[in-house]
Amino acid sequence: INLGLLYYNGRGVHQNYAQAKMWFAKAAAQNNANGQYSLGVLYNNGEGIEQDYVQARYWYEKAAAQNLPEAQTFLGDIYKLGQGVPQNYRQARYWYEKAAFQGFATAQYDLGLLYYEGNGVPKNYTQTRIWLEKAAVQGLPQAQSDLGAIYELGLGVPKNHAQARYWYTKAAIQGDDDAQAALEKLQHTGH
Repeated sequence: INLGLLYYNGRGVHQNYAQAKMWFAKAAAQNNANGQYSLGVLYNNGEGIEQDYVQARYWYEKAAAQNLPEAQTFLGDIYKLGQGVPQNYRQARYWYEKAAFQGFATAQYDLGLLYYEGNGVPKNYTQTRIWLEKAAVQGLPQAQSDLGAIYELGLGVPKNHAQARYWYTKAAIQGDDDAQAALEKLQHTGH
């Protein structure tokens, strides 16, 4: 898998997706979850091969069965977006939850968004805040920014401009443009 990653990222060698695919396939053939996941990424993104969501899902499912949270999260994305499968928010939730309960920040964020939007679950701002906060404390800037908005708008919590500013600042420090704009807006309104 490591040689595949070197070729995939072009670290120390010229970037070469065909070589990356070969090394990922060797790892996947040995039931290596990271190799399976990495093949899924190549197919999902169409990098060096024709984009194929069915193949991406196949490889993600193999890695997800070994509890790799990155693969579980990408499966959630496939079902949320209906890529190569009928759109199914309940399936998306299932996979996001599997990864989120392992502490994977991106899945926690995605699960929070499902609750915010009411897709596959009843709309629930308290659950939105809980999942966004789990991702935010791990440093995920988009979760920090969205958590700031939850506190600014009082969605499922009392309005709290100090908390909003705190989370917006954490996200803005990491380069989140939305958080920076929200901070400026808070400052202009005297909060």
